Amino acid sequence: MWRTAATTAPSGLAETAAALTEKALSKVLEGEADWGLNMDLVDIIAADEQGAGPASLRVIASALYSRPPEEQKLALTLVETIVKNSGPALHNSLQPSGALAAIVRLATSESEASEKALGIIQQWGEQLGDRTPSLHEAYAALKAQGVAFPLRSVRGRSLLHALLG
Repeated sequence: MWRTAATTAPSGLAETAAALTEKALSKVLEGEADWGLNMDLVDIIAADEQGAGPASLRVIASALYSRPPEEQKLALTLVETIVKNSGPALHNSLQPSGALAAIVRLATSESEASEKALGIIQQWGEQLGDRTPSLHEAYAALKAQGVAFPLRSVRGRSLLHALLG
């Protein structure tokens, strides 16, 4: 679907990215990510990280502030997918787009999506923090506040099993 949009001007890619992001966060999906749509969006953002990326992130930020928990979880899955498949230009857009603040707010809330948000912040802080100061700062600030992050698995095993050998 996006391949026809790739021939349009970059601003067209931003509009396309925003529209696809809205579609990817639709209630119609009933809590299940549309991976084909998510990856189409990743492709569009790769073609225009500085236009389409921030446009998509602004839609995600809005969804994290205002939508029900099922759609917040879809938004978190989508932003995680986009970040994993994008470069530094997009990573540095997380803060100015408002997406990072929305994820931090969600992580410290009583929402059903807070644990997923905490896991994403932890992962980004540890894996991308050295290249993206805003991610490191968000993670470090939450740790300093005593926020408990979820236990993660190590190489497919639970953390407890990994520690015990």
